[in-house]
Amino acid sequence: GDEFPSKLEHRVVAKAFYGVLLDIFAKYAEKSRVDPRDLGADAGLKIDEIVRERRVVYWTHNADVQNQMKGAIEDYLFELKDKRGFDLSFEDIDRILESCLEIARVRYPS
Repeated sequence: GDEFPSKLEHRVVAKAFYGVLLDIFAKYAEKSRVDPRDLGADAGLKIDEIVRERRVVYWTHNADVQNQMKGAIEDYLFELKDKRGFDLSFEDIDRILESCLEIARVRYPS
């Protein structure tokens, strides 16, 4: 409870995304002067929104829907990278995409 930013209160899946994002964003905090907790919370909420907007029945078995989710999350991460001025690596972007989709498959089953 206390370890999560208040904006994630009552957002269980966004908290799961936040855990992945915080770990990755913390690596960039010093160089880019971003607050990994705040950035991770905002990104966790946005990724949760992206997934929920694109979910359909049996989405976990639908590669097209999953690719749409990945594309939208990737676009968001590149936008975030530009706006916040930190150099998120392609490896970290791939890790975020894979981890967040895996969390979504478990937390938002078909």
